[in-house]
Amino acid sequence: MPRNSTKSASGEPQLKQLQKACMRLKLVSNPNRLLLVLVLADGERSVGSICEEIKLIYQIVSHRLGLLRHGRIVNSRRQGKRVFYSLTEIGQELARVAKVMTG
Repeated sequence: MPRNSTKSASGEPQLKQLQKACMRLKLVSNPNRLLLVLVLADGERSVGSICEEIKLIYQIVSHRLGLLRHGRIVNSRRQGKRVFYSLTEIGQELARVAKVMTG
């Protein structure tokens, strides 16, 4: 039986890829952060509109989105004073999996 390669197709060591995956899964293991990913699965949103929908204050939502941005699950862009967030490719995959798991 062939042994699993220790490197990915991109040449990155497999352990490093696994560590990144664990970090991203840990980020969405919090129900409120996972909710943000699911909200953003419907498209780009401003922080204010997300706050209105999920009934949390701006500072909390902004902080959680910052964590998700750091983990490369969401992207942000600024338009004037407003900040808009959208899912990255990885974020879209996580949202897809979460939708399947939540029925």
